[in-house]
Amino acid sequence: MATRVNTKFVIILSLVLVASTGGLAAVWYFVVRQDPQKQVERAERYLEQGLTERAIEEFGKALSHRPDDVRLLLRFVEVVSDARVSDISTARRYLRLVVSAQEQAFTQEPRDPDLFNRLASLYTRLGREFQDFASWNALYERAQGVIDARPEPPMQLLARRYRGIAQVNRIEKLNIPPELRQIASEDLAAALESDPDDRETLFYLAAWHVLEAREQDKPGGIPGKAAALREEADRISARLLEAAPDDPDRVLDRIRILRQLGTDRRAQIGPLVDRLEQRMLATPTDSRLVIDLVACTATINTEPYHSMPYMPTELIPDLRTDGTVHMEHSLEL
Repeated sequence: MATRVNTKFVIILSLVLVASTGGLAAVWYFVVRQDPQKQVERAERYLEQGLTERAIEEFGKALSHRPDDVRLLLRFVEVVSDARVSDISTARRYLRLVVSAQEQAFTQEPRDPDLFNRLASLYTRLGREFQDFASWNALYERAQGVIDARPEPPMQLLARRYRGIAQVNRIEKLNIPPELRQIASEDLAAALESDPDDRETLFYLAAWHVLEAREQDKPGGIPGKAAALREEADRISARLLEAAPDDPDRVLDRIRILRQLGTDRRAQIGPLVDRLEQRMLATPTDSRLVIDLVACTATINTEPYHSMPYMPTELIPDLRTDGTVHMEHSLEL
């Protein structure tokens, strides 16, 4: 006698098998296919072999699966930042990758002060080295966003520092209201209270006084105010050398401010240039410093303070003898 088929059982079993197959497929997709570990391991092997470009490609593939993995993002930034490239277009492409990765990492952990500092430092370098005004706007927005989120005091102060730096650079090109201009000065002053020898903060606070002096030079300015602001800019920039008088970057920043204060202070520039040149002749020097010194001393400058001091990075390859550009000259994260 034929065995009677339990139709209900067959239907249920079929559904279970289909569900199980789908579940296994999902497990394979999310655990195996989406697991970037093999690609990361392959990337690290490429790095050991000196195949940096292939390593970057593998890290990029890994990130396509785990774009929210902060640890992986930071490793990617590290590898790209250390890359050696032979042309500016590749350097700029890598630069965009680094910016995107840093932005993504900060988005994942917006209250991490280290991640914010990494991103803000990157935008600062882009603004100074590449003369990229959009970077100053982006930095200002990120810093303002951190401040609006009311973080812990240390991160709040860090955000104020970068907001002040960004705003000083925006003042030259944008019509910033007086009250917001004043906030920039207060931000930088607060940062200096925490770290009195901070080179960048000293430089930009001095630059703020130069810009405000120019405002007072306009019709309707307060008599004597411009001169007082320039004196303060001179005093603040002199502090750059108090902590480290032989630091070439601080000497260059001092020269930059003196050049903007008028011809009566340019007599102070000569001895500083001589000291810097002697140091460069005596010790191996980063080509970036040579370029910056040439830019600072080539001609009498009448341009805005922040568009004068830093030569375009595109000129750096001309000074290298090996035909390559190390990313530290473009990113230096």
